[in-house]
Amino acid sequence: KYWVIIGLSVLILISAAGMIYYQMNKISKFKQTAQSIFYDMKSLELQISKLEDLIQASASTYQASELQAKRRKLKDLEKNYDGFVKELGIYNKLTEEERVIYRMARVFGECEINMPAGFVNEVLNYVNKWKSTGRLRDGLERARANGYAPAIVKALNDNNLPPQYFFLALQESGFNERAVGPLTRFGYAKGMWQFIPMTADTYNLKIGPLFAQPVYDRIDERFNFEKATQAAARYLKYINNTDAQASGLLVMASYNW
Repeated sequence: KYWVIIGLSVLILISAAGMIYYQMNKISKFKQTAQSIFYDMKSLELQISKLEDLIQASASTYQASELQAKRRKLKDLEKNYDGFVKELGIYNKLTEEERVIYRMARVFGECEINMPAGFVNEVLNYVNKWKSTGRLRDGLERARANGYAPAIVKALNDNNLPPQYFFLALQESGFNERAVGPLTRFGYAKGMWQFIPMTADTYNLKIGPLFAQPVYDRIDERFNFEKATQAAARYLKYINNTDAQASGLLVMASYNW
């Protein structure tokens, strides 16, 4: 009798272990497939961005047709990837605050499925730091008062970048178009978008005669909101399409660096 009970118990345990292994193996394969789809999406996004630049320069009908085909393929991949995210229940166990962070990471081209451990807590840590001072409130009030948001968002949209890059100017200067940064080995970073002289020159911003002094210079186009914003959007797009490989978090880190 006892041997029968023991035998049945062992069979039940083996069956349970088998089911657990099967489920874990299934989830692992789901994750691998979803990640593969995600990075195919990233590759396509880069191809689309480069094609858009080529079409703008040459107005090729063939390239326009190729662009439309790639956009359709990207939409299909996105739909497929979203299906895997839903199936894996990535968002189910998150708080609403955590869901917002995951969604913003996705906007900037990051994969929710392999989000690093501690990422959410680190983001929340910085959210609390921003809340602890008046810098966030003052910067946003300055942007509203001067009507900066529509012009910045338009420049970003024109370069097929997420409009949330708007907040990069908050980090750089608090939306102060007359900001002057500390002295670096590359000179002073100036203006709302904190261009150093070398990068400003690359993006056709005229450097003023007071470039070596930590002061405002009305001739220096880094202090010209419209021109500097257009230059910043083009620079962000360049970083996105080259070193950062469509990773928005790397774009922002690279811009600041």
